[in-house]
Amino acid sequence: NSECINFDMVGSIKAMPLSVLSTGTRAVFASEMVTLAKSIPVKTNVLYEGDSDHASFNAAGINAVTLIHDDIDKIHTIDDTMDNFNEKNLKDVTLV
Repeated sequence: NSECINFDMVGSIKAMPLSVLSTGTRAVFASEMVTLAKSIPVKTNVLYEGDSDHASFNAAGINAVTLIHDDIDKIHTIDDTMDNFNEKNLKDVTLV
């Protein structure tokens, strides 16, 4: 009865929704996360992708999602610094 919430690339300086990544086999868990986020309210969307950190848990039958601000402009570059971090966006993620 385990569940996993993975945080990846959260706190983007850009204004963007919080994406809830899941696989289709765990859609109910992802929907519950979105419902919770919208009640706070945090702008969200759901992406069903099987190639992120949550996928191996889903494949093992564990409810798992990845919460992500899908801002890939600077990830793994020399510009991936704290200057591009937004504390309020991170706080919104922690409320979920």
